[in-house]
Amino acid sequence: MHHGSWAQALSLRSRLLDFMQVSVVSMYCVEINKPIVLDNAVCRRFHTTPKVFNTVSEKPPLDGSGIAYSSLTIGVPRELFPNERRVAITPQNAALLRKKGFGNVLVESNAGVEAQFLDEQYAAAGAKLVSREELYQSTDIMLKVRPPLVGQEADFLKQGSTVISFLYPAQNKAIVDILAARKVDAFAVCVY
Repeated sequence: MHHGSWAQALSLRSRLLDFMQVSVVSMYCVEINKPIVLDNAVCRRFHTTPKVFNTVSEKPPLDGSGIAYSSLTIGVPRELFPNERRVAITPQNAALLRKKGFGNVLVESNAGVEAQFLDEQYAAAGAKLVSREELYQSTDIMLKVRPPLVGQEADFLKQGSTVISFLYPAQNKAIVDILAARKVDAFAVCVY
């Protein structure tokens, strides 16, 4: 999902909102030129980021094209921000992602320990426990709590992948610029 795959971003957004049952989400899409309002979400170009692609499709294609769940790998890293105890998904959510048909759910070893979720619980839910390196090399959609850290996470996200987190793009311009340079789609989740 990169370089103007607006229809795929809409499809992914719809699937994730359905999965997460979030009512309002603000998304900052670094590859889009103008604001577009969809249901309860706003997608707008983060103006301080260089323009990467000029074409915007106003409507997703009706031919059913897109990326199948079964070909996508979801990744959940251990949060590195000091004193962060949360993890992006619980073992129950990992099982739900697998049930929804996602090809793989990768969880970094010990990602949930600080939130009282053991590796065994993730494995029993159908997630695959992996090293940090394997997680960053294989993930199509990275789910995080905190924004990816510069020099530790943002620089290692797979080119063309997607990251979903509490990104705070206006406060984290350096992170947004790194993600844009790596052609990583970033969804900044804000629950109101």
